[in-house]
Amino acid sequence: MSVAFCGVDARPLDAHDIGFAGGAYMFGGATVQGTVGGIDAVAASCRNFTVPQTVGRALPGPGLQEAWDCERLGLMVAGGDQIALSVRGVAATDEFMGSATGLAVGAVVRCVNETQGVRLRIPLTQDGRWDCGADELGLVPGDQVSATVLGTALGTLR
Repeated sequence: MSVAFCGVDARPLDAHDIGFAGGAYMFGGATVQGTVGGIDAVAASCRNFTVPQTVGRALPGPGLQEAWDCERLGLMVAGGDQIALSVRGVAATDEFMGSATGLAVGAVVRCVNETQGVRLRIPLTQDGRWDCGADELGLVPGDQVSATVLGTALGTLR
């Protein structure tokens, strides 16, 4: 599986952070990918709670659009695995959004403005997009932020 998304956890995660959705699985596999925009992302990680395994990398930044590939980073993923895609960085604009693919319907996003101490939990849309909402997060350029998408991988079951 591959991932292109934003952020690293603001705190350690566990499978109880959300009620992972079972969802429908596609046979043949689905690529787990994510993107992030509106921040100067500094690090990204991918975590498989099922295996368990975590991979990550520093992002080159500054850049207002970042992506990463979990499979290329070495993450092993099969359908039904519980996955977290995370990114952290510094707000560069008044927007903080991204996308994730390869996760079943029911995935959620945890948005954190570490500077302001604000946390949001929002659903990932059916087309795999998320928007942390600058107003709801109290976001101003320079704030330390992170986002984590939590969900169930699509694809062939183990």
